[in-house]
Amino acid sequence: INSTAFQTIFAIDVFNEIGVSVQEEPFSLTSGLVSFGDVLYDMARGDHRQQLLDIAGKIWLNTVAAAIKLVSPTILVTASLFSPNAVGHDGFDGVQIRPPNVDDRYPLRPASLVHSLADYIDLHVYASDNAQKELEGADLSPEKPFLMSETGAFKGNYPNASIAATAVQKVILASLDYRFTGWCVWTWDSTDQEPRFWTLTEENNAINNILAPSSSRSKSGLFHTINILHFPSSLGNGIPICSIKYRLSVEILWSLCASTVAG
Repeated sequence: INSTAFQTIFAIDVFNEIGVSVQEEPFSLTSGLVSFGDVLYDMARGDHRQQLLDIAGKIWLNTVAAAIKLVSPTILVTASLFSPNAVGHDGFDGVQIRPPNVDDRYPLRPASLVHSLADYIDLHVYASDNAQKELEGADLSPEKPFLMSETGAFKGNYPNASIAATAVQKVILASLDYRFTGWCVWTWDSTDQEPRFWTLTEENNAINNILAPSSSRSKSGLFHTINILHFPSSLGNGIPICSIKYRLSVEILWSLCASTVAG
């Protein structure tokens, strides 16, 4: 593969909302020892269960990211995550098992990827009464930049696009307390693919009009367009990297900068 093929790609998400199943081994086990990397983990202990997932997840991501960067050293790589609170856990609770017939997923812990080859942390949070708890329970560590490449609103929860927009806006504003610097609404206009979600363009662009920096709400100070931060210079001195723009009115809410120099 020619590395030039990657020059117009912002980043590669190697697995959408990566997690494990608590109903599959080894995390379905509630007793006994599991050996991994010459270390024994006691599956009756929550801290051991979490350590096992942290280490295995980091090795997995580093292996995939290293292979990608062999082809294109400057491409940004991540694996998107979700909060454990979104699937019924009370934060990162030690990969505890769940009852049958409920969501069995358990995400990788963002803090476990701080020293991985991930260039940034990507957390998905949708508008709901649980959104604040999802942010609180995500165990976000400030060492890497944060993006929210998926947010949005389910039609079943919000009767019209304007109400949905206010709910999405609330999620975005709440995420500022956790140092998020970029957001994408799912989706722009793809009702055929995802009819469950309000798109940005439905009902005469209702959501886009409310979230756009040019809107009256934005001019009041809720939203503005600024260069927030530079991506890590660990990609190499002088190698092109990216800066994030706080923009909410376009399909791609962060843009690839051809030759940004880390500040």
